[in-house]
Amino acid sequence: MRKFIGVLLMVVVVGGFVWMTKEQMVGKDENGKSILKTSRKVYDATAEIEKISKQIEKEYPKRPEEVVEIHNKLMEICYRYPMDEKDVEKYVKIIRQLYTNKFNELNAEEAQIAALNKERQTMSSEKMELVISEITGVYVAQNEKGEEISAEVNVMYATNLGGLSRTYLLTDENGVWKINGWEDNQIEEQ
Repeated sequence: MRKFIGVLLMVVVVGGFVWMTKEQMVGKDENGKSILKTSRKVYDATAEIEKISKQIEKEYPKRPEEVVEIHNKLMEICYRYPMDEKDVEKYVKIIRQLYTNKFNELNAEEAQIAALNKERQTMSSEKMELVISEITGVYVAQNEKGEEISAEVNVMYATNLGGLSRTYLLTDENGVWKINGWEDNQIEEQ
């Protein structure tokens, strides 16, 4: 029974993916910028990245899962839609706001941009696309005073090539939740 449900779930995900990709095509807007056209709307990565940037500036997320939710939205933009060099640079600047100072010190912005461009190029050649991400669990640790000091947020990612489970490690840094790292686990197919 478990295997049947797993197979049924995979058929739904793959069927949905095939339908979505059939409905999409990459094009250029009037300024020559890469956009994703669908039968329903034109997707502009620049506008979506800017919207998230303004959201963070207006009100930084208060809970660990809200930080990860914004991180997931940014990852969906990055790993699903066309982006030019300026989009990648803006994406990295925004996503770094979600990371701890220590994490950012260990990962220079220029190196992160270069690594992201290389990863997007590899994904493009492998035709990999992020289909869905879902938070599956949130665990918050408290100190003896009952103050929340760290958190783990579990996320399941599904791509057209398989799945990945990731646990984000967050820390309260000066009163705001920041991502301090993560651990990945491949999801084994049954």
